[in-house]
Amino acid sequence: TVVVDGQAITIKGVTLYPLRADVHLSVDEENSKHLYAFEDIRLVDGEGEVWGASPAGMTASGKGEDRHLYLQSSYFERPKELYLEFSRIQALDKNKSTIVIEAIKGEILEAPDRSLQNVRIDKDSVELELHAFSWASAYSGMNIIGDVQDALGNELDVANRFEAADVEKGYATIGFAIPDLASIRNPITIEVGAYPSWIEEDIRIRVK
Repeated sequence: TVVVDGQAITIKGVTLYPLRADVHLSVDEENSKHLYAFEDIRLVDGEGEVWGASPAGMTASGKGEDRHLYLQSSYFERPKELYLEFSRIQALDKNKSTIVIEAIKGEILEAPDRSLQNVRIDKDSVELELHAFSWASAYSGMNIIGDVQDALGNELDVANRFEAADVEKGYATIGFAIPDLASIRNPITIEVGAYPSWIEEDIRIRVK
């Protein structure tokens, strides 16, 4: 178990397969932050060479405390020493991990920070602008829109989620569509699935 910015993360094991490495970890449910993507997690051998990484983006299973992260693997090499390293985790305080919108008036009532601006309602779609610091280098299709609920806590059927970065305008547009939006009980609450906010600390754990 390691503690990063007060957040406990337990590495349960690393399993090597011919085409990938499975990093099994859990995050403490008592943590004060939601931890999203482990952006630069990698396996490094005793010589400092990256032995397993995910250059095309992280793939994972599990959305809660228990997760499996999958890296490319050099299965047929047998390093004497192997370390798990990471230094950058997407994270938000749990009390700031929702977006609340009044969809009739087009108002943001609650958001993680002021990066989210300018709600636009167009028939059954909701769009927001994400003005994140240095977003152009950080934004990579984060899937920010998670589950969506109405004012009564009922989960809504989201027909489409969309995200697009506009380099010239300097912001990303994120949004979603809900059939018959006008009849939904407002406000609506969006669970954040990812966000341009990070914990940065160098972590190195020997696994072999």
